[in-house]
Amino acid sequence: MMTRFSDGKADLPKPKGPERSDTDVLGRATSPLLLTEQQAAQYLQCSRSFLAKSRMDGTLPGHTPGPPWVRLGRAIRYDRRDLEHWVDQHRHHAKGMHDMPAPAE
Repeated sequence: MMTRFSDGKADLPKPKGPERSDTDVLGRATSPLLLTEQQAAQYLQCSRSFLAKSRMDGTLPGHTPGPPWVRLGRAIRYDRRDLEHWVDQHRHHAKGMHDMPAPAE
């Protein structure tokens, strides 16, 4: 179904089904708080196997520990806020000239 404006130009067709938005009228996030393993992997842009292995391995020396997770019965879920915090904890910055040690003379 296309709507016509008063100037006679046609608008783009409206998508079928209910309208969806990631925020409500107050700007609060309406996307799910708990994500599946697949959703969490997409959110982090990593593989599902990384998330699965990090749950099994825990924290091994020389390995990046995985994000916190929640078990609901047999289902594994990741809290979006925990994922954001985990990313912030693992953020690295390049060393600038002022951070480098002075050369030995």
